[in-house]
Amino acid sequence: MRRVSILAALFLVSVAAHAATMYDVTGPSPFGFANQIVLVEGWQQAALYNNVTITAPLRDNSSGGPIVGVEGTVYLTNSIGPGTTAANLVAPPVSISGLTASFTTQVLFTGLTLGPGNYFLVFKSTNTSPLSMSMEGSSFPVVTAGVGIFPRGGGSVVTSDPFPPASNVTLQPPGNLFVTVTGDLVTDFSIPALSTWALLVLGGVLLFVVMKAAGRY
Repeated sequence: MRRVSILAALFLVSVAAHAATMYDVTGPSPFGFANQIVLVEGWQQAALYNNVTITAPLRDNSSGGPIVGVEGTVYLTNSIGPGTTAANLVAPPVSISGLTASFTTQVLFTGLTLGPGNYFLVFKSTNTSPLSMSMEGSSFPVVTAGVGIFPRGGGSVVTSDPFPPASNVTLQPPGNLFVTVTGDLVTDFSIPALSTWALLVLGGVLLFVVMKAAGRY
């Protein structure tokens, strides 16, 4: 019976996901931005993550206080620069409003599943000089990359393409724009495509096989 319990425990562990920090950028002496109307931060993945949440501190630098309405838009794409189109969107763009004159952390995307590939966060301010949506950054970034994550860097431009992710941005590693990406790392031994019901059936079959081999059936 002990043998069966051990195998069942191993089965449960094999299908578990592991919460983790995927990509995080912080740093000392943080600052905002002035007229870079498009800002980008990117990373590359060699692993699969579920339940991904992306946050970033944002503020409205508008003269006289925050503007009313949409202060900026955030995109998540798998491509950046000329030739990028809406087909490269990983999730629908997010409109940002309700910012204050101080940096506050905003939840940009949540509940995502991101597999191996390149990912770019594109921040497009509605107004420029000063920005109605400014990111926070540092000249001395501290970048934390999780399992299978590789920084692509950050960049900015003062002129936006009609489709902001297609703007001619050159990324410089490491990125210095503050973002935090967290998710559940799916190990090589997991079975993420199976439903809970399918996993229960598979577990029952495995238990039957083991007990039969032990002479209990």
